[in-house]
Amino acid sequence: MNPIYRYIFPNKCMFCMEELEETTTDICNVCYNKIKVIEETFCRRCGKLRELEDDLCLDCLTRGHEFEAGRGVFVYDDRVKKALFGLKFYNQTWIARKMGRIMAEYYLEHVGWEIDYVMPVPIHYFKYITRGYNQAGVLASYFVKAYNEQMVQYQGNPVRLLKKGLKRIKWTAPQKDLNPETRYKNLENAFIVNAKIMDEVKNCNVLIIDDIYTTGATMDVCARQLKTAQVGKVFFITAAMGSGL
Repeated sequence: MNPIYRYIFPNKCMFCMEELEETTTDICNVCYNKIKVIEETFCRRCGKLRELEDDLCLDCLTRGHEFEAGRGVFVYDDRVKKALFGLKFYNQTWIARKMGRIMAEYYLEHVGWEIDYVMPVPIHYFKYITRGYNQAGVLASYFVKAYNEQMVQYQGNPVRLLKKGLKRIKWTAPQKDLNPETRYKNLENAFIVNAKIMDEVKNCNVLIIDDIYTTGATMDVCARQLKTAQVGKVFFITAAMGSGL
């Protein structure tokens, strides 16, 4: 393998960073047996892990979400946290290549909503300048690439990535430090739909992509803006699913 390519896309397990012997896998055997993929018992609205199949979580029973439905691939545990932390803060964008591909495979095998466009949750311009990339944007790029490559066998239609479909215009405090109600207030007027794509997405279905879902505040605010722009239905998929209300 080209050493430059190997540096950019190392053949490591994205959860524990151990070298992989095979080039056709993304996860080592140890992590494969420890991480949990959400496949069966989950909230039919937001996708959180539940004890009973097709059950609604407490949050979805008490809150009217703006999105139609959503799913997360992995339960957010220490191994998944380590991978997403590396992707988000340590420039380990090679993790997005593996994670985005897994998210696309999961979507095609277990979800399959009819979508037209994919949009990542945006970060503020100043944060983008500091970090150099938007982790959700990188995930979305690899998701769409893998989705469009595989969709033929699932008889689906190709989707288009709109990396700047949503824009973040307000600097906000980190959501992880806030309680559920404060999270919604923190995001008031934080997002807008890019005026350049409003006519294009009107009456079309949109899939939002982010790294993790917890309370749903970010997805709700983004979905509300998209609905204001008269899109059809709004869904989401994330790499991980937290347990917060």
